[in-house]
Amino acid sequence: MPTRYVSAVPDEEVRSLPLRVELKNYSGKEGENLILWIRKIEMAMTSGLITIDHQQVSLAISKLDGRAREWASTCSTSVDIAFRSWESLKSQLVQVFSPPNQAYRVRSRFLAPRQGKNELSDYVQELRTLMAAMQFYSLLETVHVTIFVEGLRTGIARTEVFRVHPSTFEKAVGIALSAEHYVKSARLG
Repeated sequence: MPTRYVSAVPDEEVRSLPLRVELKNYSGKEGENLILWIRKIEMAMTSGLITIDHQQVSLAISKLDGRAREWASTCSTSVDIAFRSWESLKSQLVQVFSPPNQAYRVRSRFLAPRQGKNELSDYVQELRTLMAAMQFYSLLETVHVTIFVEGLRTGIARTEVFRVHPSTFEKAVGIALSAEHYVKSARLG
């Protein structure tokens, strides 16, 4: 009779192994992008399977430097008291280290881009970067779609996105990229 091996843990319960990610430190200097640093910290927490509040706070504080580290260390008699959760630390970092009128600056930059002579993929990446910076100053998804379409140069991609009228930014990007790919393929073929 053949031997059967049965796993003690069902497939759904197999634990993932944490992934170690290298992160740059945030020091609070002018020109550093706090919002993108926060996103990278959150990705590191997810890939490292760090879900407990005090571990998340410890990771984030370990990745602070200079002014930012000094600020975090002197917020209270204890870091544990000052920042009970990652959400608390994150909101305080944004409040202290974001430049004045940051929400206005980010939104105005998001409203301005145009594809112009750039490749569609470069234009899409520029918008994604600006959307990432607007994480705390969100706009409606329909506004993202409108800004994307308005910034597209006149051509098949813009026409196709107008025709389909997608409900999300990512769907609009997919339609535009597909239309552009189709046209390029037809020219080569």
